[in-house]
Amino acid sequence: MLLPYRLLAKELQHGSGWTEYVRYEKASCKIERNNLRIDFLSKCKHSEIIPRFLKFRIPNNGCFDEKSVRNFQLKLLAKELVNAKGHKHVLEEQLTERIRMLRSVIHEKLIPSVVVYVRASKHETRNAQRQTHSSKLARLSDEQQRPLFRVGNTVTLHQLDSTPPQYVLDTLSLGPKNPVLDRFNPKDILAEIDILLAHCKRNNVSQKTMTDINLRTLNYIKKCSKLKSSRNVAMTSKYLKENDLVAVPFDKGVGICIMKRNTYNEKLNAILQLPQFEKYCKPRKNAKHPVLKEQERVVGILEELRDAGSIEVSLYRKLKPRGSQPA
Repeated sequence: MLLPYRLLAKELQHGSGWTEYVRYEKASCKIERNNLRIDFLSKCKHSEIIPRFLKFRIPNNGCFDEKSVRNFQLKLLAKELVNAKGHKHVLEEQLTERIRMLRSVIHEKLIPSVVVYVRASKHETRNAQRQTHSSKLARLSDEQQRPLFRVGNTVTLHQLDSTPPQYVLDTLSLGPKNPVLDRFNPKDILAEIDILLAHCKRNNVSQKTMTDINLRTLNYIKKCSKLKSSRNVAMTSKYLKENDLVAVPFDKGVGICIMKRNTYNEKLNAILQLPQFEKYCKPRKNAKHPVLKEQERVVGILEELRDAGSIEVSLYRKLKPRGSQPA
């Protein structure tokens, strides 16, 4: 029978049961927090993100280059992960001892209630800790420009001599629509803002609002000017180019296939040899666009029908295409 929490606390307070219950609850929550810490450090290591507690002030004397410092921080991160996994065994031994002590001082009928309320406490701790870790990871990923690899492996390898590095597979797993800022021209933004401000001035928009638009635009340009293409995407593109490989998105479904460029060309040529495909011949410079030629063909047929008396003039005018525009 499950007791309400208030009655359970009252029953446990008769002896030393309440003290042992609190110790058991704390030990259970400690293990939960340690497991979540291991998960957090594993994600940081996998994405090469440096947590804040591993950052330190670097002397500005030219002896420490950025790459050496980062490698040292990554080694510290790996060591911290090993320590967290080692600490897990210590906590599990402590929990086993707390369970033994709790069973020795409480009645057997209270055990189901104790298990339920400790489980609820662990669940609350887990949710709070996960939310904290998720916000930390998102913030660190944005600051250090390191993508979080949380997508399942959807990369297929086709007839490759060797397996690509893990960072290539992880980057391609994000999909072909992974957003990367490649070009940014602040002059285009300023030109559009000038048009917007002129429109605001004509419509008597307050000067305060126009000033606010100017300030926000300048701040946006400053931030965008500092952005660079994702390091992982740039490294992946370099690897594919150096090894003469192509990453082809699936026609149906979600995924990417990595294959040799020669294999890709062979498969593509085999498809192009099918009878439903026709080789495109580049027309002369003064040739009419196919859309306009098709319009003239349809008009010619309608004129023949009109002249032969097969359709009335009113119907001819309704069916006659007009104003076709090439894309």
